[in-house]
Amino acid sequence: FKRRREEASSRGGVVRLKIIEAHGLAPPSTRKKWPDAYAVVRVWANGKREELICEAKTPVLYQDACPAWNFDLRLSSMTSKSVIQVAVYDHERWRDGPSLGEATLKVGLNVRSDKPKILELPLGRSMFIKDIEKQAKEAKLKQYKTLNKIPDPQGSITLAVQRHDPLHSKCGYLTRRIQRISEIYVWKPCWGVLADARLFIYKNKEACSLGEEPVEILDLKDVSAVSYINKDATGKPLDPQLECIEIVLYGVTQYHFQCSEGYQARRQWLRMLRRCSPQIHNNEFVCEETTHAFYEKATARLQAAVHDATPFTGGARSPSCGERDPGRGSPGRDHAGGSYRRASNVGLRKQDPSAP
Repeated sequence: FKRRREEASSRGGVVRLKIIEAHGLAPPSTRKKWPDAYAVVRVWANGKREELICEAKTPVLYQDACPAWNFDLRLSSMTSKSVIQVAVYDHERWRDGPSLGEATLKVGLNVRSDKPKILELPLGRSMFIKDIEKQAKEAKLKQYKTLNKIPDPQGSITLAVQRHDPLHSKCGYLTRRIQRISEIYVWKPCWGVLADARLFIYKNKEACSLGEEPVEILDLKDVSAVSYINKDATGKPLDPQLECIEIVLYGVTQYHFQCSEGYQARRQWLRMLRRCSPQIHNNEFVCEETTHAFYEKATARLQAAVHDATPFTGGARSPSCGERDPGRGSPGRDHAGGSYRRASNVGLRKQDPSAP
């Protein structure tokens, strides 16, 4: 449980953000009745303007005051202090268009969200001081031009936000093996995002932040084995640079990945992949860096030991609920008043009440 709490509070949360639509946008100027609107999503770490985590842009919808983008985006490396800024702009061909308003949202990672939450936020001015000063300067310079006067923000924007369970989601750098010619393999770096029982592979972190399509998607419902390969077919240890994580789909297709962020991150990836695969038994008491055959064998042995455990009545006299059995520590209690003790990590065994 301590390890799960550390995983839940660690950096690297995954948040799914969908920009659905906007309502009642103001016209950009008196010369233009309907805006050519698009939205820009920016994620700031700790709510400060200096550190930008990602930035993505929706397509432009022309001549529409109520644009429906339905733009889906997965935001990785989110923390409890990250701030999501969604700004709406008017598109102009030769220069940056005026701002039609923006909305800010702070997603707390301490609150779980199993289903997407639909939020309708009003559009207003920027929350950052630099943007406020810039907008005031632009308004002052263009005050004498009534045709190009910056409009006051109006309307609202609708978002769908979902925070994935930190115990079943993860993101980080990976290196995947690509087969080029026959038996020639090339290792290529990528960015992996584990969410919704699927593994999304992107070219890099920037591609994920910009909302680009992933290079490959692995559905963990079809995964039949997850192994850590550190030995060859003859049983000899492999070179540390060749050790990798092997994912088997449908019992045939194999994918190989390496984790360059250290052994702790590698063990987390193995644990998460097995935990999110329905075809693999989940067992937190077996070492992660093992093959699938050893993992299943150890899991079956532990389950059999737990099911075969038999409580004993304590013989002539069993310790009462408040007493302590001398020489044997503090045994557990069953419903019949007897006691049993844990022998080792392989299960429970029957104890002799007369034994020391």
